[in-house]
Amino acid sequence: MELKALPQLIGIDQEMDEVVLRESRNRSESLSLIVGESLFQLVRTKRRKNEQGASTVHSLCLRRDSIEGFVHNRFDIIRAFRWPLILTCLFSFISSSLISITWTAPFELGIALFLFSSGLLLFRLGKPHQLVFITNNSKQSLFFFSFRSKKTEIIMKEIDRIMALFLINGKIDLSQINVNIGRIGDSTTTVNDSVVMNNSNSEDLIPSLDEIYPNSEFEEIDDKKRR
Repeated sequence: MELKALPQLIGIDQEMDEVVLRESRNRSESLSLIVGESLFQLVRTKRRKNEQGASTVHSLCLRRDSIEGFVHNRFDIIRAFRWPLILTCLFSFISSSLISITWTAPFELGIALFLFSSGLLLFRLGKPHQLVFITNNSKQSLFFFSFRSKKTEIIMKEIDRIMALFLINGKIDLSQINVNIGRIGDSTTTVNDSVVMNNSNSEDLIPSLDEIYPNSEFEEIDDKKRR
């Protein structure tokens, strides 16, 4: 079961809805987006050791009516230049290894290029995300990694779409995100409801012979079999 912050925030806002953006593999920590009638909240939740319940820390809290823009930075420029970075990393490692281990200018340059390129590659491997909320007088941002979390990647694509709609009409429905991620990870109540509503009988999906062959063609085939 997902570690959610909403039970710890009852009374802060009205009509709050939550979607978990990131959760640790052992489900001890999570990062959630909570949208209510008045507030946008990004909250980190941590399960207490040897105790029931969880503790929450607000990473970002904004008035809903103050948000005028949204930027989701995935640092795709690093991915676009990944092959030059890989080649630079390999070349600098090999060249610095061939040079004698002395603090000379070529060695220092090779090590610097190796550390720089390998650092960028490791940074991109962690799948970083930066969420920037633009208000009328400031920009508020939050940074996190989604390494080895396919669920987070799908959620973030949905966040982009829903935020675009929010900036147009001022409405946001996080339950749509929960529906779209129901195929992976943990299902939510909304997901279960959407699955139950689609209660068509599987037998109804099998076409009958009358649907495959028009009556006239089917009778003609049947007459030939009798002869």
